[in-house]
Amino acid sequence: MRIKKIYQTSQLAAQVVNTNINSTKDTYSCDYINDNYYSVTELYNNTSGSTGSITLNDLVSNYSYIEIFYGADGFEYSTKVRAGQSFATGVQSVFSGSSNIALYTSNWTMSGTNITFAKASNKYIGDSVGSYGTNPYVKIYKVLGYK
Repeated sequence: MRIKKIYQTSQLAAQVVNTNINSTKDTYSCDYINDNYYSVTELYNNTSGSTGSITLNDLVSNYSYIEIFYGADGFEYSTKVRAGQSFATGVQSVFSGSSNIALYTSNWTMSGTNITFAKASNKYIGDSVGSYGTNPYVKIYKVLGYK
């Protein structure tokens, strides 16, 4: 589906235009970053998520921005980075029945068709402060590329 960006004034009623309804692949065709239009393509999708390195459907160098959807313990977030940059993820999670808050972090690098897991660090804060070690808890669920 293609959506037209609308600037509404008091004299203009907003319109939405649908075209290109039939698509042969999962491509999202509407997004604006800093007032520039970008075509969006799904590069990775795994509903179970992955804590390890992942392989994308295309080279990151073919895109201006990459958006990563990630999460842990049912909390989901996304972050947009310039293609090819390394990035870090952070997830804050509240334990059920506890006053502790967990902060899971993972660092990743991006190159070619790969997003590679680098390291993880996990902490909790509440009645006490401590570490959960370095096991990766943050999962990547989806990656989008913006051209």
